[in-house]
Amino acid sequence: MQGIMMSENVHQTEMLLNDIDSNSSDKSSIFIKEIEQKILTDFINKYKTVNDIRTLSHGSIEKGQKGNRHSPLYNFLGYSSKKAYEPIQAYIRAFSKTGDLVYDPFSGSGGVGLVCSHIGRNCVMSDLSPLAAHISKAYCTNVDILELETAFTKIKKSVENIEKSVYGTICHNTNSEAIYESVIWSQTYRCKKCFEIVPLKSTLDGSLCPKCKQQISTRQERNGYVIWGVNYRTTDGKHNHRYTTADQETYANLQKIDIKANKNFDLDARNIGFVNRPLMNSTTNSGPWGLLWRPYHGDIRTVADFFTDRNLYALQYILNEITALNVSEEARLLLKLALASIIPACSKQQRHYPGSTFPNMVMPGVLYVPPIFEEINVFRRFLSKKRSLISGQKAVNNYLGKGKVAVVNANSNELSSIPAESIDYIFTDPPYGGRIQYGELSFLQEAFLGFNTEWLQNEIIINDVRGIKSEEWKNRLGKTMEQAFRILKPGRWISVCFHDSDPQNWVHLQNAMAEAGFIAEGVTEAASMHTGWQTLKMHTSSDITKRDLVVSYRKPFQNETNKHVEISGDDNNDSFTEKIRTIVRDLLSTKPGLSYDRIYDEIVARMVSKGQLEVHDFNSILSQIAIESKEPVKKDLFENEDPDIFGTHEISRWYLKETELAITDTAESEKEDEGARQIANFISKKIKEINPDADVQKASVMKGMFVSPNLIGVHYSELFENYIYAVKDKPRRQLSEWLIDYFFKTDEGTYRLPATEEEAAAKAEGRSKGTNRRVKRYLALLEQGAKIPETELPNDATLCEWIRHCKRAGNFEQGKILYEKGGLQLDSLTEEQLVEVEEDYQVCVRMLARETKNDSSKPARRTRKKA
Repeated sequence: MQGIMMSENVHQTEMLLNDIDSNSSDKSSIFIKEIEQKILTDFINKYKTVNDIRTLSHGSIEKGQKGNRHSPLYNFLGYSSKKAYEPIQAYIRAFSKTGDLVYDPFSGSGGVGLVCSHIGRNCVMSDLSPLAAHISKAYCTNVDILELETAFTKIKKSVENIEKSVYGTICHNTNSEAIYESVIWSQTYRCKKCFEIVPLKSTLDGSLCPKCKQQISTRQERNGYVIWGVNYRTTDGKHNHRYTTADQETYANLQKIDIKANKNFDLDARNIGFVNRPLMNSTTNSGPWGLLWRPYHGDIRTVADFFTDRNLYALQYILNEITALNVSEEARLLLKLALASIIPACSKQQRHYPGSTFPNMVMPGVLYVPPIFEEINVFRRFLSKKRSLISGQKAVNNYLGKGKVAVVNANSNELSSIPAESIDYIFTDPPYGGRIQYGELSFLQEAFLGFNTEWLQNEIIINDVRGIKSEEWKNRLGKTMEQAFRILKPGRWISVCFHDSDPQNWVHLQNAMAEAGFIAEGVTEAASMHTGWQTLKMHTSSDITKRDLVVSYRKPFQNETNKHVEISGDDNNDSFTEKIRTIVRDLLSTKPGLSYDRIYDEIVARMVSKGQLEVHDFNSILSQIAIESKEPVKKDLFENEDPDIFGTHEISRWYLKETELAITDTAESEKEDEGARQIANFISKKIKEINPDADVQKASVMKGMFVSPNLIGVHYSELFENYIYAVKDKPRRQLSEWLIDYFFKTDEGTYRLPATEEEAAAKAEGRSKGTNRRVKRYLALLEQGAKIPETELPNDATLCEWIRHCKRAGNFEQGKILYEKGGLQLDSLTEEQLVEVEEDYQVCVRMLARETKNDSSKPARRTRKKA
C-alpha cells in the first residue's frame, strides 16, 4: 500500500500519507506522516454494517441515465472519463441503503465517495494513481472558502511583483509597457521547391509556400518552432500582432522585441523541481516513450520538453508559492490540484484557434503537440481559476453529507487490509482496456506535484510500449475482481461501468467477473450512463461507443448453485452469430433507425449480462442483415449544419433488410400463434362464465382460435396474468405489441374475440402478409422524425391498403395516423380510391371517438387541391 487519505469528518479532514518516495530528493510537503494498513482496517470495522439477509432484488434504475455536466460541482476538478453524479447516485440508491459501506476500487475523480457522503453511505475508495487519489480526497473534503480567497489574494500579490520580468514586453505601436497574454509559435518546414524555411502559419490557405506556391505538408521534416505572433495587454487595451509576408514591419518588431525577449530569458527553469524526469520513466533516448508517443513529438523526451522555458518557470514559481503559504493542508492540496489542472493548457499542447474564447484547446485523450501552439500566460491562467475553484468548493461543501469516506492511494488488487465480507455494495468504473491511457495523460501533472510515477508499470491498462498486453490487463483486472468478490458480502451487488468498442475487452471483463465467482444479472436491454468526457475518436467516429454501459453482478450465497456463470469460448461460432442476428432483428424490427453504437450497446449488454459474449466481427454481422442510411444534421429546415473541427455532421441510422423482415415474421409467428390460442381459449371460457348460452365457435382461419358475436371483452391485466403462466415458450415481442394482431379492442378498452369469420380473416391476412409489422415499423419511423430510406417508403396504393387493413383489423389509431401523417398524396388517387380511403379514415376516426367518449371531436376532411 502506498498511502491512505481518510475523510472521516468532512468538516475537518485528516490527511494521512506515507512518504511515496522516501529515498528521493523529489519530496513534496503534502506527504506528512507514515501510516500502517491498520488504519484502513479500523475505518472499515468502525463503519461496516451487520450481515443482514438481503433479497436478491434491488431498486429500479431509469434507463439511459444522464447527469448535469455543466455544474460548478462537476467542473470543480477535471479528470479523464469523469462521470456525472446523478447516474452514480441512482445506482448506489438502488443497490444499497443508508449506512451501508460502499467500495470503489478505481476512484478516478472520487464521484462514488462524494455521492455516498451526500446520501448517507460510508465509502472506501482506492486508486493507484496519486493524482486520482488526491482529486478523490479533494472532492470529499470541506475547505474553508475564506481561507481559499485569502490564499489567492496572496498568490496574486506575489505574481504581480514578478510578472513583468517573466511576461513583460512593450507595445509595438506606443512603446508603452505591456504584458504578454499569449505568444503564438509556428512550426517551420523547408519548401521542397525553393528551399525556403517556411513557418506553417505564414503559408497561403494553410498549405502553400508564400514564395513559390509549392504545397507544404505537416508530414515533412520539421525545422523547429519560431514566434509567429503575440497577444498582449497594455493600459489602453488589447493588441494583436502577427507576422505575414505582407507585413514586414510587424515581422521586424517581432525580431526586435519578442524574439529577442524570448532568447534573453535567462531563468534556468530546467534545473528546477522534477521537470527533467524522462517521460513515462522511459530509459530510451529515441523512439516511443509511451503509447501516446507520435513522430511529431520530435525531441520531446522529458517533462520539461513539453513546455517553453518561460512557462516552465512560471508553473514552478506558483507551486513554490503554494507550498510556502501558511494555510491548512486541505487548502494547500486544493490549490496544487488547481495548478495541476492548467498544466496541459500551459504546455505545447495548447492549440491556437484565432477568435476562440475557450481557455483549454488541448486535444482530449492524447498528448498532441500541434504545429501551431499558443504559449499562454501561466500567472493569469492560474488566477482565472479562482472563480470556478471557489464556486466548485462551495458546491462541494454544500453537497457533502453525513457519510464517511476513506481514500486509499494503493493497488486495488492488493488491498488485504479490507476484511472479507465487509462491503455492502461496489460501484466501479475500471480502465477501458487501452482506450484511455490514464497514467500517460496524468504524467505531466504527477511529475510537477512530485509524485512517484513508477506506479505506471503496475497500471491496469493495455499498453504495448510498456509490455502490458491484453491478457495481462485481463489478469490484473481479474485480481481486482477477486478482491472485490472476497470483500463483498454474500447476496450483494457490484455494478461495473464499462466503455469499449472492442469485443475482446468485453469478453475479458465478462470472463474476469465469472472466474471471480460473480453471477451476472441477465437483462433484456442495455443500462447505460452518458459519459461526460470524449476522445477525438468518440467525436468523429460513428462505429464507436459513445456512452458507458453498466452491468451488475451478484455475489452468490454460500452453497448457492451458480447456474448462470458461463465463460465464453466453447460455443459454436455459428450459434453465437445467430444470437447476434436475432438480437439485431428484434431491435430493428421494433426500433428501426437506431445508430451503430446503440445497436452495439444492446448486443454487448444482453450477452455480457448472460456471460455469453464472444469475440466477433460486429461490423460484418450487422452489414449482412441491415443497411445503413446517412443523413446530414440540419441547422434549420433548409440548411445543413456546417462542419466543425471534428468533421462533418451526419447521422448514421440502420434498418433491417427486407429479407430479414420475412425471417423475423417466420421465426416468431408460431410462438405468437400459440400464445394467441391460449388467450383465445381463456377469453372463450370467460364468455361462458358470464353467459353460458353465448355462441362461441371455432374459427376456420386458424386452428385453436374462436369467433363470437357476443362482444364480451377481457381486461389486459387478466390476459397478462394468464399469459405469464399458460404460455411457456414466449415470443420476443411483448404481449401488448402483438395482442392487437389477433384480437379487437372494445370501447371499454378490453380485448374481445373476432365477432365474425370476416373479422378473423382480416386479422389473419394482416399477419400472413406481415402488414401489421410493416405498419408498426413505418409508424415508428414517422415517430422518430428521421429521414425515411426510399426502400421503406410505401406508395399511395400501399398506404390506402394499410389504412383499409387498419380499419378492418380494429387498429383505428394506426389508420388515422397513416392517413394524416403517412404522406398520402390524394391528388395521385383515382376517384374510387379517394372515396374508399376517405370512408376508411372516417370509420377509424368515429371508432376512436367512441372509444374515448368524445363524440364532439370531428375529423378535418382532406380534399384535393383545386386545379
